[in-house]
Amino acid sequence: MTTLTKPSNLIFISLIGWLIGGYTLFVAGDLYNLFGLSDLLQGAGARGLWSSYFGTRGPTELFQWISQMSVMAVSWILWRKGKGNFWFWLSFFSFLLFIEDRFDFRDSVLESVVGVSRYTSFIFLGILASVIGIKYRKVIIKHPWIIIGSFVYGLSAIYDAQIIVTAAQMGNLVDVGDIVANNRHVVHSALGEALFEEGSELLAIGLILVGTLKAWEQKEVL
Repeated sequence: MTTLTKPSNLIFISLIGWLIGGYTLFVAGDLYNLFGLSDLLQGAGARGLWSSYFGTRGPTELFQWISQMSVMAVSWILWRKGKGNFWFWLSFFSFLLFIEDRFDFRDSVLESVVGVSRYTSFIFLGILASVIGIKYRKVIIKHPWIIIGSFVYGLSAIYDAQIIVTAAQMGNLVDVGDIVANNRHVVHSALGEALFEEGSELLAIGLILVGTLKAWEQKEVL
């Protein structure tokens, strides 16, 4: 197997290509209406390139869920093969991320059912990630892709929390089209989705998946 065709490298190339392609389409179509892309989508009743690509329950978030489940599965296999307890905790943490993202746990359960703040999930996951990072720091330092992905996830969580605060202060979610638009073509997306939320989360879990696959390819005993 050549270096380029290794699963980790294929995932990385696909990840970067997907994100660059999405933001390029967003600028070209939603903002500048090149080749009449925005008119074509809106005429067909679509919400626009941005929301079609990066919106809630859209393809970017779907790939995010697939990546989370992939990290969970590969990490679990590494742990079962005796590669170290760190992989068990990474698998468990990925499972929690999937549950939180897929089922909107912070909104549907924490706030609506239990009646506690939606920030609870952010705080819990942040504390758990910190504990895992500190306990297994000697293992993690060997996997820079996982470190970078975790850092991006942390920034994304802070960004998401800031969006929630902004939405609460404004009393409602506001179209990004009110913020980023030209004369005729607006970006059909809510402030809650923001400009970078889903993209940054996919980048984060994608980098962690790359790191996990590289550990699999190296067959390290940790």
